[in-house]
Formats: sequence, structure tokens, C-alpha cells
Amino acid sequence: MKRIITIFLFLKIGLASGQPVNLFTFPEIVNQGPTITSFVPDGWTIADSATGDLNGDNDMDMAFVLRSKDSLITFTHLEQQGEVFVEVNRTESIREVFYLLSLEHHILITSFSRTKQFNNNWTENKN
Repeated sequence: MKRIITIFLFLKIGLASGQPVNLFTFPEIVNQGPTITSFVPDGWTIADSATGDLNGDNDMDMAFVLRSKDSLITFTHLEQQGEVFVEVNRTESIREVFYLLSLEHHILITSFSRTKQFNNNWTENKN
């Protein structure tokens, strides 16, 4: 009986260790900045962007996608790369123009299967 339990435990540990582990860490995005580039963390780049009155509130908006310059090879040999969708609102005060973070969504993309794996990690800032 001990031998069967030992074999079962080794099989269970072997199967558990074969599961892919997400070692990718998404960056902290600042809440406001004087320029759009102030929202881009080190090791990330702007992959795409759109500007204008994006939500119909008569204010200038900008949405952009940040892409990680690094990728991660998981245990299953799939290359994963992180992207962050960011939306900011342009705000003007008497002294300066600055941008406020209004929406942030993290996406982990698996390059091997060409499918997006959404983790539904929406973060909305209420300003």
C-alpha cells in the first residue's frame, strides 16, 4: 500500500510541475504625467495609439497599447509577451496641461497559438 501511495504522489507532483507558471509581472502605471511618454515604464514601448474625443464627452482623450520589450518562455515552451491597454484624459489647468490615467487593462499574449489570454484584470481610476 505504501508503494502505491508513493507512486501516486510522484505522479501527482510530476503532473503539477508540468503546468505552465505565469512568471510575467505587469508594470505599475503612473496615475498622471505631463506627457504621454511619462506613462511608459522602463522596458516597455508604445505599440499603438489613438487620440481624439474617444468617448464623446468633448474632452481630448488618448488610448494606447504598451508592449513589453521582453518576452517569457514558459515551461511548455510557449513565448508569452505582455501588453497593457491604457486610456488617459488630457486635462488643462491654469498653469499646465497634464494627462490623467483613466483605464488600465493587462493582457498576456501567447505567441505560439496566436490567441490572447485575457486575465480580466481591469483597473479603472475614478478621478
